Amino acid sequence: VGGDVLCELDLRPGHDGVAAYAAFHDDEHGTGTHHLFVAGSPPPGTVHDLAEVTLLSGLCLFSAPSARLVTRDGAGRLVKVPIAHARTRHFTGPVTDLDLERDLTLQEREGALRLAAVSTAIAARIPREVPVTQLIDVPCAATMLNLLELTWSGHLPPELLHRWCEEVTTRHAQVTTLLSQHLTPTPTTDPPREPTTDTHAHHNRSTDAHPPTEVHRLHAPNTRAHQPHKPGGPNVRVEIRTELSPIADHLVQALSTGHVPAFDTLLALAAAQSPLWEHLIKIAQPETPADLANLSYAAAELTAAHGTQRLVVMIDNPAERKTLRQAHGYAAALAQGPSLGPLLGLYPLERVWVRDRDGHLHHNLYAHDPGHHATTPGGHPINLITLAETAYVRHTPE
Repeated sequence: VGGDVLCELDLRPGHDGVAAYAAFHDDEHGTGTHHLFVAGSPPPGTVHDLAEVTLLSGLCLFSAPSARLVTRDGAGRLVKVPIAHARTRHFTGPVTDLDLERDLTLQEREGALRLAAVSTAIAARIPREVPVTQLIDVPCAATMLNLLELTWSGHLPPELLHRWCEEVTTRHAQVTTLLSQHLTPTPTTDPPREPTTDTHAHHNRSTDAHPPTEVHRLHAPNTRAHQPHKPGGPNVRVEIRTELSPIADHLVQALSTGHVPAFDTLLALAAAQSPLWEHLIKIAQPETPADLANLSYAAAELTAAHGTQRLVVMIDNPAERKTLRQAHGYAAALAQGPSLGPLLGLYPLERVWVRDRDGHLHHNLYAHDPGHHATTPGGHPINLITLAETAYVRHTPE
């Protein structure tokens, strides 16, 4: 970790926090300087004393603007409500359709590149005699559960919930494969370079009515020759795991026959996964599908930490820092239960930021998704996916 720090001041009303991101220089793999928010405390001793290190990463599916419910407001006008906001939205009429963008979003692609780049750089610095497991856990059932209460309330027909679950299953496979590919050494070819070096542009999401924004590439290197980074040595094993997979399977199977599962059934399936989950259900006492989904995020970290002399490092989006705090809280409550190793968190800052019309910068691409394309102030088109790819490739300084 380098000496320079990037500080983020929260300007939202009622918030006065400052987040400090330490510079982490990836000289070995050439992906440049990453800025990491570091959470948790390391275990006593050195890394040589550990039996294993587990790196855990995952990504949210879709983005808030890219997955929406079609319904009507109180005046009978057609509206599209982000599924991410469905739990807090008052629906006056039934949901008639799903509006989902088929292409992977900027946050999914940029996130996969960023988390893989940092995971690879961290793994390369761990002594080769210490086994490293790179664990991929992209939420699937937790995403499905977002809409279950709407079906219970009668606003979402069971056939649309079934379609949502199938769409989530497909998207989960796509994002898991994408992240796995960036973490697995395979022959790759250079991505096309964007012809412009302008670092901010106005977006033009055609399917969204958001006001124009500016898109920024943070710390994008000036490159001459580049290729996608490749992971570290052969001591890194990549594994795929999905929390609540029995619930995902049950939802899809039950809904295919027109049956909507009751919450008690889902809780029983969750508790039956492992003794750890049984303890967590008793401690957290989830009352809604949203509670169960949120519990699964902390459970993924605790499941990875099960055992002794094992260090678990979350490498995730900055917006997920709260999950580590929740996991630490549950770990304290589980002190008399399953043995758990230490939990750390490294949260790399996004390199593509969005500036809205009010002048505020946002690095959370899930909430502030600008789409796939933008134009420079001079009117030149920019492919934002390509822009993100060029920010995480190996480079040779001019």
